[in-house]
Amino acid sequence: MPPPRGLVQRLDQILHRTEMLPRGGRLLIGCSGGADSVALLRLLHAINQSDHWGWALAVGHVNHGLRGKASDADAQFVHQLASSLGLVCTTTTLELPADANEDLARRQRFKALTAMVRRQKCAGVVMAHHADDQAETVLMRILRGCGLEGLSGMAATATVGGLTVYRPLLQFTREELRGFLEEIGQSWREDASNISPRFLRNRVRAELLPTLAEFQPGGMSGVTGSLVRLAAIARDAQALIARQAEELALQAVVRIHGRKVAVHRKPLRGASPILVAQVLRYAIELVGGSTETADYQRLQEAAHITLFGDGGKRVELGRGVELVVSGQTVVIMRLVRKGGAT
Repeated sequence: MPPPRGLVQRLDQILHRTEMLPRGGRLLIGCSGGADSVALLRLLHAINQSDHWGWALAVGHVNHGLRGKASDADAQFVHQLASSLGLVCTTTTLELPADANEDLARRQRFKALTAMVRRQKCAGVVMAHHADDQAETVLMRILRGCGLEGLSGMAATATVGGLTVYRPLLQFTREELRGFLEEIGQSWREDASNISPRFLRNRVRAELLPTLAEFQPGGMSGVTGSLVRLAAIARDAQALIARQAEELALQAVVRIHGRKVAVHRKPLRGASPILVAQVLRYAIELVGGSTETADYQRLQEAAHITLFGDGGKRVELGRGVELVVSGQTVVIMRLVRKGGAT
């Protein structure tokens, strides 16, 4: 076959350079039917025509069921596209309440994709998040009061609830991806909910980013580029802190049992609160808690109590996890409610 050109060539070079996606692996491509995920599907399918990658590609579609016939039409479109490329498509239909928020829809979508990945024994799911998504994510997290980890945005490879997620398009813009589809004559589906002001991401995209672009000489692309660079810098800094915190955790953290760990305060003396907060994140994960619900401000408070608090001091660390100071030890426990639920 002829050598790849344009975006296909760029993505192929990125994947060769980063070795993000495993050669010869079975991969699930998350495809909603929108422009971004359709571009991802067509790009990976085109790259896979060479002998180098040898992927076994499958397509996964999650029907949120919130738009009636339009949602069903999305699913049919993705099935037909996958079939035209010789790929198998699996669809899961969710039963979400009509007033479902962004976080609930995202959690349920990842749960459905995780089930598909495990059932089909894939290495992970490939998602179509791109540079504009990254910029929006960083802004949303700033508005919610994030720390350095939040500023890091989305990683190119991450583990979310046991699901390995690959995001190979973070260096591409929404405009570039749509231009690619137009160039090859590939249609896509438009989701009306993507412009609904009910969702924060849509308001950030339609109102906040264009306003910021007025103050940036490079316009919208300049704002997006600045936020993407900020995320990359924050991610490097966070990785350095995480490595140092891991060394500290080896000295300070002791598992008591599955739902409880002890953090000895002596090894933490003189440590920066930001390092201690990262140690506490590690402890939360050890007891099976969610670090997503332990926001920056709460973790900083917990770090201060860990370093300086008197015995008996308590702080809630998010969904069902509590920190208690007990002498020279801080205990982090995942609470069990009636019926055994956390």
